[in-house]
Amino acid sequence: MKRDSDERLRDILDAADAITRNLPGSRAALDRDEVRQAALLRWIGVIGEAANHVSPDVHTAYPRVPWRSIVGMRNRTVHAYFEVDLDVLWKVPSEELPRVRAQIQAILDERTQG
Repeated sequence: MKRDSDERLRDILDAADAITRNLPGSRAALDRDEVRQAALLRWIGVIGEAANHVSPDVHTAYPRVPWRSIVGMRNRTVHAYFEVDLDVLWKVPSEELPRVRAQIQAILDERTQG
């Protein structure tokens, strides 16, 4: 299971990096860019799906990662896409993602060194 979880953790990092590279410079710019809105939704969905497939053992070992919130965000963007709040779509990548990305990177570093 370690290998599968590590692959999912890397998927999270890849999607987080794609978001970071493509995040518009401002909230107003996001409002005007439907393509970036769609891309952000997709990458947030990838992060949530990958987090959902990280093993329960990893979830338990790293309780400071907001696993349920990450998966919940994916569920909202996929199943309630018509209700996506652009304020949230801006806040998650610009404010919350850097912390989560650092947590995931630390987990992977620890797992590959151990």
